[in-house]
Amino acid sequence: MTPRRSMVHGFVLTVLTCGAACAPAATQDPGTNTGGTNVRGTGGANTGGVGAGGAGTGGVAVGTGGSQAMGSGGNASGGQIGSGGANGGGITGGGGTASGGATRSGGNTGGSGRPGTAGTGASGGGTNQGGASVSTGGTAGQAGDGGAPAHNAIVLYDDDGRLLLVNKSNPAANWTVTSGGGRDLQLVGNGRVMLGKSNGWDEYQLSNGAVMGGQHGFSGTQSAHRLADGNTMLASVSGNSVVLKMVTATGQVQRMITYNGYAYVRLVRPTAAGTFLITADTLVFEGNDQGMVLATWPIPGSGQHVWKAMRQANGNTAIATGYNATIMVYSPTRTLLKTIGGKGAAFSALDPHFFADFHVMPNGNYFVVNSQADSSNANSVQMLEFNPDGALVWQQKQPTGVRSLEAAIVLDGLDLTKLHVQPEGVLLPVP
Repeated sequence: MTPRRSMVHGFVLTVLTCGAACAPAATQDPGTNTGGTNVRGTGGANTGGVGAGGAGTGGVAVGTGGSQAMGSGGNASGGQIGSGGANGGGITGGGGTASGGATRSGGNTGGSGRPGTAGTGASGGGTNQGGASVSTGGTAGQAGDGGAPAHNAIVLYDDDGRLLLVNKSNPAANWTVTSGGGRDLQLVGNGRVMLGKSNGWDEYQLSNGAVMGGQHGFSGTQSAHRLADGNTMLASVSGNSVVLKMVTATGQVQRMITYNGYAYVRLVRPTAAGTFLITADTLVFEGNDQGMVLATWPIPGSGQHVWKAMRQANGNTAIATGYNATIMVYSPTRTLLKTIGGKGAAFSALDPHFFADFHVMPNGNYFVVNSQADSSNANSVQMLEFNPDGALVWQQKQPTGVRSLEAAIVLDGLDLTKLHVQPEGVLLPVP
């Protein structure tokens, strides 16, 4: 990707709440309230009926906050007042004002959902709207998928050499700066984000986009990642080898690791075991700190430019496959477990083109950048989130004027004063 330098002085953040991927919001039948019978709920049983909670009646529709979400949370299962409550993330699962119960028709508090903290009823309970008695025999509802996530603040890098911050709740905080060519984004503490540059790195203040420092003089840099020890790992190619340089804050190369036989590299991430996952065009390999290759993952397809790989806490390896437009998840024995996304009919309305940067959310979802790889595709949707099973649970269009995103980080809930690393895919603060 060869970025062009240009400056956009303002943009409008467009939130996609419906479209080809959205279905009309499900309506909820108030049910027959004779003796506390809830007709349309989907979770645990409530004395002769079915309580709220559980998987919900909505589909896999998406949008900021979830115009239709999955499971018992979100604005699904009958709209704002449905079987998961009125909350976009589903805070109390089968609570809210459910259709059959004046208080909680599906249970006491929510169980464990995936995209939210929502879920389903714990065990009966609650006063049924149409009955005089309290249900006591209801069984726990099945855990639901919560509501669609609602992301507020995101820092972005695009192929035109611009760094952007978008804040949906406070647009006055938005900014765009011309950063020049880069590739890798990371939160490095002190309220800063680091952008890997072709000759090192720069650091920018998240509050206003001001350049706050960096190091240069490292030509051919493809990836820059601050390590927990404070050094910055730079990845580049020298001849027919991938070279990792560990560089101090003052710009001194502390040590180098060389992997012979590979002439391509994109992003590199360390694992909790101290090894490195390295993308090399059509494959990923894992290497140790002595330059030995321990394992490889050949990626099927053609022209992939595989972008990023990360080890997860369960031992699986998740890989963004570039032009395949997928996240491929492999077991610890390198068996392919699932393929998320792709260019088939299921996601065609999003114009999936090139899956680049991604990170794992605390709930296990995959936040993915659907880059357009230097193309100009106004119909594309370039920020996506999939749950661990591969269902699309959220989408948001890129800011107006952005042709192709390359990297993005959701800032919500993070301590921006801390360096964040990814030994298990999730952004974790370094004490």
